[in-house]
Amino acid sequence: ADLCVVDMAGNQVRGRRKRTTEILVHLAIMQAQPLAKAVIHCHAPHGTAWAALPKTPPSDIFPEKEVWLGPIAVAPYRLTGTPALAEVVAPLARQHYVILLANHGMIAIGRDLDAALRLAAEVEVLAEQYWRVLQVGGPKLLSDREIDVVLGKFEDYGRQPGIDRSEEHTSELQ
Repeated sequence: ADLCVVDMAGNQVRGRRKRTTEILVHLAIMQAQPLAKAVIHCHAPHGTAWAALPKTPPSDIFPEKEVWLGPIAVAPYRLTGTPALAEVVAPLARQHYVILLANHGMIAIGRDLDAALRLAAEVEVLAEQYWRVLQVGGPKLLSDREIDVVLGKFEDYGRQPGIDRSEEHTSELQ
């Protein structure tokens, strides 16, 4: 009920709530990443807290982060709702499905709304796990080799013998 659909000119075409003040960011992402069909911007508690850290999220703690989310970008802080924020986010959308907005919130980009929502939910889960690990003294970091082994196990994850699903494992958005 809270979703708002806009066209590429930023005109609201559906939804009872007024379009987001971050419309410029949404449009910039859609223009920068042709595979993007849905953009979710939210202020989930743990993901937003993660965005306030002065570094990119570590990729050597939870290998599954790389499998499900890929590398996560952190856009530098810019005032909300401004062209300046859209300008720093758009280039990141070309290579990242998840972008944390420094001291603001997060963005998840997908080939459809379900894919974007899954990414946003996964970011929140991993951010909460990271927060919990930090509460008890910090994480045990995995080596590059350990990460590579896990990533290798996921190369054919979900594939069934005799069914060609190679299209699903291309550069399409999650």
